Amino acid sequence: MKIIFQTNGLVKELDLSTGNVIILADVSSRVFAMAYDYKYGYIFLPRYELGGILRLHYTSDQSLVTVVPAAATPVNVVIDPMYDHLYWTERYTGGRIARCNFGGSNMTLITNEIQPWAIMLDLTNRWLYYSIIQPGDRSINRVRLNGSDKQTVSVLPNQILGLEMDIDQKRIYWLDFDTGKVQSARTNGSGVTEIFDSGATTSNYDFVINGDNIYCTSYNKIIKFPKYPGTTSQVIFTDISVINSILVLLTKGKYRY
Repeated sequence: MKIIFQTNGLVKELDLSTGNVIILADVSSRVFAMAYDYKYGYIFLPRYELGGILRLHYTSDQSLVTVVPAAATPVNVVIDPMYDHLYWTERYTGGRIARCNFGGSNMTLITNEIQPWAIMLDLTNRWLYYSIIQPGDRSINRVRLNGSDKQTVSVLPNQILGLEMDIDQKRIYWLDFDTGKVQSARTNGSGVTEIFDSGATTSNYDFVINGDNIYCTSYNKIIKFPKYPGTTSQVIFTDISVINSILVLLTKGKYRY
């Protein structure tokens, strides 16, 4: 298994079988989320400080191109492989959630929000979930893919920087930047359960669900633990710098709806 992660302006690949780490790309900016398309082998990279969303051809020549140059302070990306759509959030310059094709064309505004951050798709029910980290208005929300039917799912006291969907359990999971806790709930926000607590009070940026396991960043560490409460965790990698995002390829190498 290979894990892609981003730290100190560099996108790196970790081979868990050997422990070897190689640099895939220098993006000269923090990247707080990554999205991978299995059909074309693209990794999408939102550059927070420099702006723009880049596309890395991971399975081929590892070429790097800018597909959304107009994205300002982009923080999170997710894809809809059914329609070759890329969705992203922009924290500042008004704050917005938008969509385009994989090549950057047909840009569409989904909704405007103040300081949106995390984003995920429920492809089965065609919902887009997102977090707001504006002080005094921190919450998890959802909206239809055309921007209609906006709903508040959960109001939370802290900054939620990671969101994931568990198709099997029909639950949403989130990562609390300020406490290091990973929690889950039903898709309507009820039945909140704590899954894991790293104990770190900062720099808990990203996580991903892979099968029955969760891979989570906490400062300069990657931690692995089962997606069920009451289980133990394992630090599987430590870097010298803060890890801003993580990408683990799905176990079967394909999408699930």
